[in-house]
Amino acid sequence: MSEHALLGFAVILILGISAQWFSWFLRIPTIVVLLVLGAFAGPFTGLLDPDLLFGNALLPFVSISVAIILFEGGLSLRLKDLKKSGGVIRNLITVGALVTMFIAAFAAIIVLGLDWRISSLLGALLVVSGPTVIIPLLRQVKPDTKITSILKWEGIIIDPIGAILTVLVFEALFIHKAGFAPLVMLTGAVKILFIGLFLSFIFAGIIVILLKRYWIPDYLQEVVTLMFIILTYIVSNRIQPESGLLTVTILGILLANQKFIDIKHIVRFKENLRILLISTLFIILAARLDHGIVGLLNLNSLLFLIILIFLVRPVAVFLSTIGSGLSYRERIFISFVAPRGIVAAAIGSLFSLRLAQLGISDTGALVSYTFLVIIATVIFYGVISGPLAGFLKVKANMLGILFVGAHEWSRRIAHVFHKEGISVILADSSRENIQRAKMEGLNAYHCNILSSDTIEELEFEGIGKVLALTPNDEVNRLAVQHFNRIIEKKDLFLIQPEAKPYIKSDDKTHWDGTHLFGKEMTYREMSNLFRSGYEIKTTKLTKEFDYKSLLNEYGNKIVPLFILHDSRDITPETLEKPLSPTQDQKLVFLAPSKT
Repeated sequence: MSEHALLGFAVILILGISAQWFSWFLRIPTIVVLLVLGAFAGPFTGLLDPDLLFGNALLPFVSISVAIILFEGGLSLRLKDLKKSGGVIRNLITVGALVTMFIAAFAAIIVLGLDWRISSLLGALLVVSGPTVIIPLLRQVKPDTKITSILKWEGIIIDPIGAILTVLVFEALFIHKAGFAPLVMLTGAVKILFIGLFLSFIFAGIIVILLKRYWIPDYLQEVVTLMFIILTYIVSNRIQPESGLLTVTILGILLANQKFIDIKHIVRFKENLRILLISTLFIILAARLDHGIVGLLNLNSLLFLIILIFLVRPVAVFLSTIGSGLSYRERIFISFVAPRGIVAAAIGSLFSLRLAQLGISDTGALVSYTFLVIIATVIFYGVISGPLAGFLKVKANMLGILFVGAHEWSRRIAHVFHKEGISVILADSSRENIQRAKMEGLNAYHCNILSSDTIEELEFEGIGKVLALTPNDEVNRLAVQHFNRIIEKKDLFLIQPEAKPYIKSDDKTHWDGTHLFGKEMTYREMSNLFRSGYEIKTTKLTKEFDYKSLLNEYGNKIVPLFILHDSRDITPETLEKPLSPTQDQKLVFLAPSKT
C-alpha cells in the first residue's frame, strides 16, 4: 500500500470518528461536523481525494455502505407501531413521496434553471430523509409517541423508496426513451417490490435457521450476518438492478420482528458498524465536493430551499394525513421535520458518477444542490423543531417512570403509581420477576438494562424518571449513568448501596445518582421491612391531619417514599433532600400494618 493511500485512509478514519466525538461534546448534529471536516479535507485543502484513493472501488463501497445503514435502520422498526399510524406512514411514503418529487423537480426547473432531466432526478433524490438525522432529532425534541412512531418509520422506509424512485427516473429518462417513462417506472417498481419481498424472506429464513440450530458459533454470528446482508444486496441487484436497498431494508424489518431467535447481539454490532460507516462515508462524499458549491448560495437557491421547506413538505404531509385523525398541531409539526441525511448524499454521489459515465454534462449540480439541501435542512429543522414542539404542545408527557428491577416491593410501588394514572415500565433480567409483573397487569420487559439497544426495546417515549431498585448496587449505579445521556441527572435515582449506605462523596466530578429514601434504607433493609409486615400506604395531608399527625398515628414508625402531585409528577424522598410534606400533598409511605 502506497504511503499516499495509507495517509488517505488514516485521514478518513480520524476525521470521521473525531466528528462523532466533537458533535457529542458540542451537542450539535453529527452530520454538520462531518460536512465541515470532509469539505475541509477535500476541496479546501486538497488533503483528501476520494476518487484517486478509491478509484473504481468508490461506487461499490458507497453502495454497500448505504445498504448496511438501511439494514440497520430496518432492525429498529417494530410492526406493532403500524397498528395506530400505519395509514399515515403508508401515505407519506407513497402520496407524500410523489408530491415531494414532482413539486421539487418543477421548482428545480423554474427556480434553479436546471435541465428537466437533472431536475427530475434531483426531485426523486430529495424524497429521502433518513434515520441518521431523524432519530437523533426525535430523541432531542421528544415529541409524543404517535409523532415519534410516524417520523421514525417514514425516515427509515423513505430511504429505499427514494432510492428506487431515483433509479426509476434515471432508467426512464437517461437509459430508455422519455416517451415510455411512465411504463418503465411502473414496470420497474413492480419488479423491485416483488424481488425485494421474495429475497428478503428467503435470506431472513436462512439466517434464522442457521442461528436457531447453532450452525454458526457465537463469535461468528455478527460477521456471518454481515456477509448475508452484502450477499442479499448483491444477489438482489443482479436479479433486478437497484433493488438491493429495498431488499436489505425489508430483511432488517423481518429479522427485527421475528420471534424465533434473539438478535440483540447482532443489533449492537450493526449499531457500532453504522457509526463507523456513516463517519467514513460522509467524510468521503463531502471531500468530493468542489468549490462551486459556494457559488450556489444565491437568491435562486435560497428561494428553492424556501419552497422545499415551506411548500413541498407541508403540502405532502397535509395531503398524506387527510382523514388520519391527527390534529392540526401534529400535522404542522410533522410538516417541519424533514432533514436530509447520509443516504441523500450517497445516492446523489452515486448517480453523479453514473451520469458522468454516460457523458452527461452538469452532473456536479446534482451533488452540489443535494449537499446544499442537506446542510440547510439539518440546520433549519434542528433549530426550529424543539421550540415548535413546545409551541404546538406536541411534546411527550415525560412523567412516566422506569423501574430498574421488577421484584416484589418494586412492583408494589409501581402499582401505586399505576393506579394514580402514571405510566410505569418495569425492566429486569429475571424472567420470573417479569412474568409476575405482567400477570399483575404491569408493563414489563425482560432485558439487559445496560444494553445499548434498551431505549428502543422499552419504547422509552414519555419516560421522565428512572428508579434503579435492583439488589445489585453496581447495576443500579451503572443504570443511572447509562440513562444520563437522555434523562437529566435530577430525575435519575437509585436505592442506596449496602456498603457506605449514606456517606456522600466529596468528589464533585464523580456522579453516581441520587440516593433514594432515608438513612440506611438499602435494598436489604427495604426487603426486611416488607417481610416484617410493612405496607405501602397513600394519604392526602390536610389542615386537620398533617404530617405530624400521621407520624403520631404510627408511632413515628413510617418511612416516607414519595409525594404525588396533582400533575401526576412525583417527588421522591432522597438522602440528599428529605421530604417535607405539607397540607394538600399526597404522601406515599411505608408503615406497619395495623392488623
